Amino acid sequence: VGIPDARWGEIVVAFTQTQTDVSEGAIRDRLRGELANFKIPKLVFPVREGEWPTLATGKPDKSALRRLAEDLRGARP
Repeated sequence: VGIPDARWGEIVVAFTQTQTDVSEGAIRDRLRGELANFKIPKLVFPVREGEWPTLATGKPDKSALRRLAEDLRGARP
């Protein structure tokens, strides 16, 4: 999802659910060969199974993820 950013206007944030612990850097490194640089997430947040905010249709709720990303970003040092 995209969230507002003072420098760039908006940045890409990713939410991931993995079977093992994977660092933010490892995820970005893996995506470098797959995506254009501007599409690589600046921030990566883990989500546990069953904790994804969803719509009534079962699809991820992007608005809720955007709000969560903004909250989590503000909590980071």
